Amino acid sequence: MVPTPVNPPPNVAPNRPLNESPTDRAGSERVTVAVLGSCITRDNFNSRFNPGYKQAYDCVLMQNQSSLISLMSESFSLTEEQLGPASDYDRWNVTTDLSKEFLLRIGELAPDYLVLDFFGDVHFGCLEVAPGRYITNNRWKLWPTPYYKQLQKDGPPRALRIETDTQEYLRLWREAYDRLVEHLRRVTPKTTVVVHRGHNTDLLQLPDATAPVSLSRSGRVKAIDVPTLNRLWTELDDYAVASTGFDVIDLTGGRYPTSPDHPWGPFYVHYSMDYYAEFLARLTCIHLRRVLSRPQNAPGAVLFQQLIDHRQRQTDQELARRDATIRKLRGQLKKQSERVKALEHRLAPGPVGRLARRVVPAAARPPLRRMLGR
Repeated sequence: MVPTPVNPPPNVAPNRPLNESPTDRAGSERVTVAVLGSCITRDNFNSRFNPGYKQAYDCVLMQNQSSLISLMSESFSLTEEQLGPASDYDRWNVTTDLSKEFLLRIGELAPDYLVLDFFGDVHFGCLEVAPGRYITNNRWKLWPTPYYKQLQKDGPPRALRIETDTQEYLRLWREAYDRLVEHLRRVTPKTTVVVHRGHNTDLLQLPDATAPVSLSRSGRVKAIDVPTLNRLWTELDDYAVASTGFDVIDLTGGRYPTSPDHPWGPFYVHYSMDYYAEFLARLTCIHLRRVLSRPQNAPGAVLFQQLIDHRQRQTDQELARRDATIRKLRGQLKKQSERVKALEHRLAPGPVGRLARRVVPAAARPPLRRMLGR
């Protein structure tokens, strides 16, 4: 069961003319996009999530759910027997994670944009199958293979997870990321890299429910420590942006609960459908800024910035009104709570007070508080 080594991909010069950039070709053909990440990015280029996206965008390359530590490790391949019976999609996931062919293809295709997210590092981590050789520890795609099962029999390889081996993992990840950035700048210097900041939602919106419940405590999916993993995800994103100055799409401040109605079912990164429209709008803004940055489009750039500033002011005003409403409601609730406590205190010595507390438990007192408030 020894994997077959594969030579590292050679450096490939971009096939786009050196004097041509994505903004020079704007309007002549669709904007090309590559994804190094997961469904939180790839689903934005899927007609089920963004109908009509193909009128403007063409997703030409995907590396799915791979850890960056794996991607920048030594490549190798598996035999048919080691892969075993699986769907074409699952086999593709495993083989591309091991072959690291993304590094070759990104230079050949030289897309207009490369969008990164680090789901694979946050949710899976990696296995050290030989000294300095890593693969993504993908429990959905790798674990069912005969290769993985044999690894376990031969003596489980060392597993690294970001939440349990934090310092070592972050060190290896930063080294891998730096080498990836160097590779991208060498083989496809005209490609604009965008970091898609990721997050796990713990909000599960069930049908007919008035408010979301906790996904991690629902029993519907594997329980995870959402705050810890989100903090570590932010740390990866922060380094990716601060060390490079890459563009960013950040929707982590929004409220995008998952639900059983999501095409892939409820999960921590299967957001409500408005997430995907917002993502594409943000990417379009990045692209328009680059198009309008050309000297001949300078007036258009001014108008575009004025439009963005106007929309931002509207958003800020809406958030301010919402916050004011929340503060008002909290104040009303506090006053009602104080009235209830005062009444309970007056009734406490007598049998009526004891009966009221026994009949109306704390969890059921909001209606009583509203009555008392009148």
